[in-house]
Amino acid sequence: MKKWWIYIALMLLAGGLIYFLLFRNNKPKDFPEIMKSGRITVVVDSSSLGFSVNKGSVGGFQYEIVKEFANRHGLELIISKTPDTEAGIEELYNGESQLLAHFIPANKENIDRLLLTKAFMNTGLQLVQKSDSTNIKSQLELADDTIYVAKGSVFIPRIKNLANEISSEIKIIELKNKSLEQMVEMVSRGEIKNTVCPEILTLNFKTRFSNLETDLPVGFQQEYGWAVHPNATVLRDSLNSFLNEFIGSSVYWEIYRKYQ
Repeated sequence: MKKWWIYIALMLLAGGLIYFLLFRNNKPKDFPEIMKSGRITVVVDSSSLGFSVNKGSVGGFQYEIVKEFANRHGLELIISKTPDTEAGIEELYNGESQLLAHFIPANKENIDRLLLTKAFMNTGLQLVQKSDSTNIKSQLELADDTIYVAKGSVFIPRIKNLANEISSEIKIIELKNKSLEQMVEMVSRGEIKNTVCPEILTLNFKTRFSNLETDLPVGFQQEYGWAVHPNATVLRDSLNSFLNEFIGSSVYWEIYRKYQ
């Protein structure tokens, strides 16, 4: 009889452990719960446009902006470095993070599944390729060609739309664990033939990688912002209030010029 009770106890213990492992993630938090916890977890990529560490100095365009938001509300900022936007969205849904600070285009797909903040960028999408006489000069030349993007890139729907517009297939190759900046650097080194990036960022990249050409548009003007969980309405409103005040301020332009 004693062995039987030991067996039951072990089964209950194992069941409890399995339950903990499966459901240990917090539920998605809105701003009141974030303020109560005293911390906010933000998904960025590892790049100068997201989050970077250089000789012990922490920086990054989006990191510096979101740091201002956290400081204003007395929140500890926790960074989750996730280059794959789709993986970042999964973190939002799992409650592992509360803000996705990637460049998220305000297209129908994202509006249907996320809450997007005020747009802080309005720009088109450009093809990034090395300066060469064999470069693609027209969107029609992309017919039956290939574009390389990071896995889970938010730019994939725009490329598919362009394929429909030119009535031809454009093959999309997704590379794992790559940020937008890393993709551009791979083009500069000749490791991949091309990628795409928002037009507003092309000056930054061309300054750093002088052998790039970014003149060919891949899409129309589009708004870009950050994203939160669909139920985090108070957090979205708090971020919008901050961005309305912050964008255009002297501190914002100081950060902007640093990364342009």
